[in-house]
Amino acid sequence: MTVCKGCGATIQWIEGAGGTVHHPVDPERLTLWLLTPALVPGRPLARIVTDAGTIRTGVVVAPEHPGSERIEGYVTHFATCPQAAEFRRRR
Repeated sequence: MTVCKGCGATIQWIEGAGGTVHHPVDPERLTLWLLTPALVPGRPLARIVTDAGTIRTGVVVAPEHPGSERIEGYVTHFATCPQAAEFRRRR
């Protein structure tokens, strides 16, 4: 665990699936049910980093929603940090 240089929150790092990237995440592990974004247009997207280092993107729905998939992981800290723009890589 480390501290975010932007907001001072505690964060942890998860190694990406390829081993070359590390994702900063909030330390609380979550279980969410996601649905493919195309099935629910206009709803905000959640990005969850799994223990395997993959990023899953979808719309958060109720567990009983048809077609939803149970995902366990962590919210990327870029989604919750008020200073996230300072750390985004320029393309």
